[in-house]
Amino acid sequence: MAARPAIRRAGSSDLDQIVTLERECFGDVDGAFSRRQLGRLLANPNAYWILGADDQAVACWLTAGNGRARWARLYSLAVHPKLRGQGWGGRLLRAGLAWMQACGLSVCHAEVKADNHAARRLYAQFGFQEIGQLPGYYGPGIDGLRLVLHLSTTKSAVAGGASTDSHSRQRAYNRSGRAMGTRSRR
Repeated sequence: MAARPAIRRAGSSDLDQIVTLERECFGDVDGAFSRRQLGRLLANPNAYWILGADDQAVACWLTAGNGRARWARLYSLAVHPKLRGQGWGGRLLRAGLAWMQACGLSVCHAEVKADNHAARRLYAQFGFQEIGQLPGYYGPGIDGLRLVLHLSTTKSAVAGGASTDSHSRQRAYNRSGRAMGTRSRR
């Protein structure tokens, strides 16, 4: 039997595992997606899903455009609590950013809970900039932050290092958020 790749593209047959991981990482309190929502996202032709760590880490990007430009949105990044701190979030981000470059997408948008310090640090390492506050974005009293990454100026992001461009240097302070159970607004 062939060994499973460390990171692979997710498909409809992965729905059960993704639902389970979603509940482990987010739960009802943090707004876990329902099975129906996840099924629709998996079937969305504009979605790019990847799994890693024997299906215990998942990320989803959506492509979007306005007729003039196309970009990606990091929709969800989740690593099972038992595997946090082992680099899986970074591996998923590198794979997703490589996919973005292959698709000719140069901008990635995301949101993160303001109190998710681990996720904010991870995103900063990849060159994401915090560009706005989102009061009550995740519910009453639960603020978010809007993030952006410009791949055209952050060549080292795919390699996993922080960018050295001026945009990244402007935001070189620590980021915050719930350890790798980061969630973009749905």
